[in-house]
Amino acid sequence: MEWLQGKLPAPELLYFDSDDENQYMLVSEIQGVPSFDLSLRDDISNLIKQLAKGLRTIHSLDVATCPFLWSVNEKIALVQERISSGSIDVEYLSHHYPDPNLAQLFDEMMRLFPDSDLVVCHGDYSMPNVLLADGHISGFIDLGQLAVTDRYVDIVTVRDTLSYNKLPDECFELFLQEYGLQELDESKLRFYDLLNRFLG
Repeated sequence: MEWLQGKLPAPELLYFDSDDENQYMLVSEIQGVPSFDLSLRDDISNLIKQLAKGLRTIHSLDVATCPFLWSVNEKIALVQERISSGSIDVEYLSHHYPDPNLAQLFDEMMRLFPDSDLVVCHGDYSMPNVLLADGHISGFIDLGQLAVTDRYVDIVTVRDTLSYNKLPDECFELFLQEYGLQELDESKLRFYDLLNRFLG
């Protein structure tokens, strides 16, 4: 949040402390409502345009100056560690991949390993984390996973959050158009979907 000041409409860190068991953080308020708020459904077209504009804004931040990096290789190493230790959330994974075979799904993911297109990603660009006021984005919250990584990390999350919040199917296509992604790479989408599911 400190790095984002002056770059994005993000909360200002007012206080932080920790003890042996907990961490405490106080941040400034951002006016507005989460983008899933039903009051915004009266103009779904503008809602989707605002979500796309917001993600373009985040992805346009300077990668070279961002101090946070979470590489694909680091994520894959974490998945391997969790598979080996038996700590994958299989129940969560099975909601998306019924009767999951972890080894087979991991092998499929690795066969799809894509080239990276690095940008500064939000890391959890879901509708609860984008706030709107007067029809425009007023701020972004839950920024703990912001880092330089592939833009599809956020693209997959957008697809999922639109579906979870029961927006019409065509909204994802409209989002991609407004965001400016000319052609969706389905294999890359599948790769990051699997990676996100493994990480829970």
